[in-house]
Amino acid sequence: MDKLRPIEFVKTAGLLGGGRVVLAIILMGIAIWEHIHGKNAATFIFGLLVVVFFCFGAYVAWSKERDKYEQEARKHEQPNLQLTLHDVLSSYDPNRDVTTVVMSAVLVNRGVATVALGWVARFQSPQIDITIGYRNLPTEEYEWPLSNGNLLILRRQEMLTARTMQAIEKGHLVHGRIVFEFQGDRRAELANGSGRIWLGCYDFTGRLTQELFQGHFIPDLNFFPDEEVRTPPLLPLDFNQLGPG
Repeated sequence: MDKLRPIEFVKTAGLLGGGRVVLAIILMGIAIWEHIHGKNAATFIFGLLVVVFFCFGAYVAWSKERDKYEQEARKHEQPNLQLTLHDVLSSYDPNRDVTTVVMSAVLVNRGVATVALGWVARFQSPQIDITIGYRNLPTEEYEWPLSNGNLLILRRQEMLTARTMQAIEKGHLVHGRIVFEFQGDRRAELANGSGRIWLGCYDFTGRLTQELFQGHFIPDLNFFPDEEVRTPPLLPLDFNQLGPG
């Protein structure tokens, strides 16, 4: 309940109480007159209570009406999703002629609670312009090799697409990664800035929110605090492959 409501009540009580407030004031005046002339303290107290209880009742009635108004107003509010993109990891499979891209993003909701579904990516370059949906990881846990030899651990339940299936409350954010596969070798286009990716999703109203990734990037450097990076175990040394000392 808003702290300013008592002030608003003073402005609107006349509309709610109308003649009853006036009647309560008249009763109090009669009670005061009887108290002065007849010393009837009970009548005075009764009149005072009439005013107090009526004013309290009018305030409660007004407050309930205000609650209904605010609830109705909230129904007409809209989600307000905002995307922020971070690093992009890429890998090319020559056997399939496919570039796999792992995008890192943060999604903030500044409106009413909503899910974020239908994740899509549009890749634009001088050679290609295509919009595709996201890809699921092939296994529950997947090891993505980084350029420094370490492994970034991707898990299905931690992917951005999985986390945004639950409602994002107003003022809250979710983060994670999302996987796409584009035909051909797109690594050079991503590195030199000639290729750009629009990442987008839809709220429960069907409105699209998207953000652009374009330009040079340094992979492997930005990780979320809850992400796991493993160092692969060293292979045992095979002395049979060593030459003479």
